This record gives sequence, C-alpha cells and structure tokens, in this order.
Amino acid sequence: MSISWMFYFILAQLNSIQRKKRSRSSIFLNNKFFDFNTNAEIISRISVRGVLMIKGSIRLFFLLSISLFLTMTYAANHNPENTFSKVLLQSDHSWDGTKYPAYPTSQPEITVVKIHIPAHTALPWHTHPIINAAYVLSGTLYVETKDGSLHRTLKSGDVLAEMVNKVHRGYTTDQPVDLIVFYAGTPGTPTAVVAK
Repeated sequence: MSISWMFYFILAQLNSIQRKKRSRSSIFLNNKFFDFNTNAEIISRISVRGVLMIKGSIRLFFLLSISLFLTMTYAANHNPENTFSKVLLQSDHSWDGTKYPAYPTSQPEITVVKIHIPAHTALPWHTHPIINAAYVLSGTLYVETKDGSLHRTLKSGDVLAEMVNKVHRGYTTDQPVDLIVFYAGTPGTPTAVVAK
C-alpha cells in the first residue's frame, strides 16, 4: 500500500462526507414538515447542521487516525532509514569505473577509520586489497592514479568509491582534510598497502 494511495483514499472519504453533509442538509431544508418562517424551526435547522458538522468532524478524525496508523505500519514494514536518511553512495564499481570483486567468503569484518591529512601533504602511493568508500568531512582532497590518467577533486560532503588493487594516492593543498573511510574486509586483511 503506497502513501499516495492512502491520501487518495482520505480525499475520497472527505468528498463523500461533504456530499453527505450537503444531501442531509438539503433534505432538512427541503423537508415539507418544517415551516422555515418560525424561529424554532430555524434553530432546529441550525442544530441539525451542527450535529452533521460534529459527525463529519468525528469521521474526519477517524480517517486521519487510520491514515496515520497505515502510514506508520507502512514505514515499519519497509526500510525505516528511508524516512530519515539520504543515500550518499551506492555503487558496484570504483571511481575509475572498475567493477568491484566479489566479497570474500570468510568471516566479514567492517573497519571504519577517521583520517586527518594535514595541509600540503601527499599520502604515499598505495592500494586497497578490499572494497572501501571514503566520506570527506572537511577540506578538499585530490585523488589521482599513479599513471596520471585519472584525477578527482573531493570537497566536504563528497563520497568516493575507492579503487581495489590499483595504485593511487590522495593529497591536499592549502587546507587539511578530515575523512571517514569504511572498509569491508576480513580479519587480518590490511586496509591499505604501500605500493612499491
């Protein structure tokens, strides 16, 4: 059940309530038993409209309660993170376009590392034997391949799907960089290896 379907249902019910209010009011207004020239009958007509409005309000409250319940049920049965999160990166390949290898079949191990790179610093040429992704917290990071064929510039808030088993490095210029790197490996596997 989609959210848009629920809102369509509520709007249809509200239209139905409005039509019923008009038809009931018109029945009482056009009822031949009432003489609309006396004050008592005008008060009766106003009272009937008030009762219809209260009934309509109760129905509206009931429909909104059901809508809220259905929305919460829908959210609970689906990915709850979709309500509060934004996908920053979802990729099956690294930033050079190479498809990622299959995950190892042994016990997985997740490693999350916060890295601070001072201004005017170049990291050594290195490779990553495992799939990983970097999120830049602050600063500007420049990444390049050793053969010089690819360069990327990453600013605060950018995400990079890192290369696996390809020589590259990152460097800074006038400002330091803070980043978080997420590694999906196995126990004992290094997160990076200095290239020879």
